[in-house]
Amino acid sequence: MALHIIEKREASREEWKRAASEYPFATIFHTPKWAELFMGAQPGRYIAQATFVVFSDEKNAIIPMTVRRRMFGLFSSVQSSPAGAYGGWISEHELSPEHGRLLSRELLGLKDLTWIENPFDPLTGSFALPSYTEDFTQAVNLRMNPDPRIRSSRAHQKALRKSSRSGIIIKKADTWNEYERYYELYQDSLKRWKDRGLPTGDAYPLRLFRLIFETCREQAELWYARKDNETLSGALCFYWNNHAVAWHGAAASGALALRPNNLLYEEMIQDAAKRGFSWFDLNPCGGFRGVAAFKEHLGAQKIPLRKVSKRSGVR
Repeated sequence: MALHIIEKREASREEWKRAASEYPFATIFHTPKWAELFMGAQPGRYIAQATFVVFSDEKNAIIPMTVRRRMFGLFSSVQSSPAGAYGGWISEHELSPEHGRLLSRELLGLKDLTWIENPFDPLTGSFALPSYTEDFTQAVNLRMNPDPRIRSSRAHQKALRKSSRSGIIIKKADTWNEYERYYELYQDSLKRWKDRGLPTGDAYPLRLFRLIFETCREQAELWYARKDNETLSGALCFYWNNHAVAWHGAAASGALALRPNNLLYEEMIQDAAKRGFSWFDLNPCGGFRGVAAFKEHLGAQKIPLRKVSKRSGVR
């Protein structure tokens, strides 16, 4: 008999967390913690939920989702993971492409859906989707080339020497004041992007960063580059299973000429390699060629993914 789903129910938080811990391809974006950050930052706007699915071969999986309330609650849409992050399923078991096909069918049955496939899951791309757009992330394979002299371009290595000679130092944030200074950099970056006519999307509230500082000490680290007691740039990294990801970054106007980000990101990559992570993910570039080129100079490889966006007539 063909593989099929025999049971569906709401998953408990503990089941959700356990599956995210056991599934080797899960990222921080697949955890209940990630959904709860956005629920806490904007109360009433997001609702975290997860579906527990049982298959006829006795394997099971969980489909995390976040419901986003729109137009003052007049209607809702489903994000497989909030903030444009990777979504999809997680499981305590090894899954086949047929499991993936059945799980994708459950997701695609939703009328309003935003789903960005997890590019680190080997099931990604192994089955057909009726409609999607192609994209990619860029990541450094830490199992292969952690050494920047082998991995990165000459331009990156030159920038490393320049930033080191200029007296830039890299630190990790320990206090909320450091997070507040980073948020100021973020606001400065938003203004600079708007002035250049670049899309910025919805700005993240300060409350989100406060929650990350207070509740994600084991999963998140804020890194920043400083020179003469001035913060030049920073990046917020999350860590889960084999995956380290630079999720958010910001820089001061006029600081980029000193190449602080080259040294900043190299330090983060080296740290992740020493800690035994398999991937340092730099996230999709949003279509910005300069951003993609910077990541390529770091030695990051392109990993394809598919993006599904279903909109109901109401939406």
